[in-house]
Amino acid sequence: VRNPTIPFSRSLGKRDVPSGKKMIISVENTGWPAKFTHVLKPFSRSASQIIAVISSDLPVQIQENSATFFMDGIFIGLQEFCFIGREKKLFLGSDPLVFAEVKMLSKPNEIAEIDEGKQKWNWHWRTHVKNESGNEVNVMIEEPIPQIRDRRIKYEVRGEPAFSEEQPLGSRKLVMAPRSECAFETFVNIEAQKDLNLEMTWTP
Repeated sequence: VRNPTIPFSRSLGKRDVPSGKKMIISVENTGWPAKFTHVLKPFSRSASQIIAVISSDLPVQIQENSATFFMDGIFIGLQEFCFIGREKKLFLGSDPLVFAEVKMLSKPNEIAEIDEGKQKWNWHWRTHVKNESGNEVNVMIEEPIPQIRDRRIKYEVRGEPAFSEEQPLGSRKLVMAPRSECAFETFVNIEAQKDLNLEMTWTP
């Protein structure tokens, strides 16, 4: 253990070490339940990022050290690893077999459209998600949604199928069967009075 917050020692008993050879001596072997999610942010990259959340019934104290990571028996790299507490989130790299593509169906001009004395901006896009792997996967799709803090500006975000009230706006959570695909549509409408000096800086 490197730089432990509280120095400690552990007895591993007697071991035979052959001359001139390295040995890996097992200190502890345990398993933790894990929930895996493929996170998609299709406006920044098409491939999904795999996140695992591991949990333990009892508090764990493993100080930061270099760890070797495997997934389905395949080496995926060396990372620093620590686990202090009862829950830990791990980022396990990308999965090109679970991906999403965005097609912008309509978007506003740089200058707002004036309709009925109001400035209006309208976006409409379709997100196509595919799972080309042979496994069922949990997927979280996260797309950019404007943050409006001026009460004089009205906006609406809606989706087809509709967004779930249990998830943050702009996020969709689903379970995808092996070798399946689905599509979502998103509409963003922003409206303000004609005389309001407004510079639209948000774009998806």
